[in-house]
Amino acid sequence: MEGEKPMTYEDARRILGVHAGVSSREVTAAFRREAAKWHPDHNAEPSAAGRFRAAVEARDMLLGGPMHPGVHPTVDAAMKARQEALRAQRAMWEQMAQQQMQGLGQGLGGFGSVLGGQQGGPSIFDILNDMLGGALGNK
Repeated sequence: MEGEKPMTYEDARRILGVHAGVSSREVTAAFRREAAKWHPDHNAEPSAAGRFRAAVEARDMLLGGPMHPGVHPTVDAAMKARQEALRAQRAMWEQMAQQQMQGLGQGLGGFGSVLGGQQGGPSIFDILNDMLGGALGNK
């Protein structure tokens, strides 16, 4: 909500009724208690929806959930490293596939232009890439 200050760890612990250094299991158990108490489907009080949302945000903050990206730099760094590794792996596989296609085309005489694209025509890689809607990426 506009004008509200961001939730702090102290706020999150107070909302869920847990202490500093609490385990993820204890956070989950405390959240479930609060969620059962304040879920708008089970509580007709006007403040129930707001208190339920606060409990969700507190849980996410304490567990490093989606509402608080960047709370856990170690996890963020690991995710970025994994994305880079996947990009590098994809580039390597694309390069290997291209080399295999070129090698295959050289050993087939007149069909080499179809498989490898050496004589200006589309390669089999281009044809498959078009059929798969670009899923193989660019050469």
